[in-house]
Amino acid sequence: MTDRMEPATIRRYIQARKEIDQSAKKICAITQTLAHLEQSSDDQSAICPNSLGAIHLLLSLYAIDILSVLENFAPIKEAEREIEKLD
Repeated sequence: MTDRMEPATIRRYIQARKEIDQSAKKICAITQTLAHLEQSSDDQSAICPNSLGAIHLLLSLYAIDILSVLENFAPIKEAEREIEKLD
């Protein structure tokens, strides 16, 4: 796929992937923590509602980061218009 891209586009892709990978790894780390808490059977590991709210916020922010990087790389509407021209 990258063999058909311009060098500037490849550079943008690499930068976008680095940013996306970083956010995705953070999301995975949070979900792994949640999985460990789920497997824990003692009552001392109960999560307070405020912590759940903070986890929700972090996951939402990282997901928005990913969407933002993708949109900055190639806006979806622009890409769809280009594909329509080709079809």
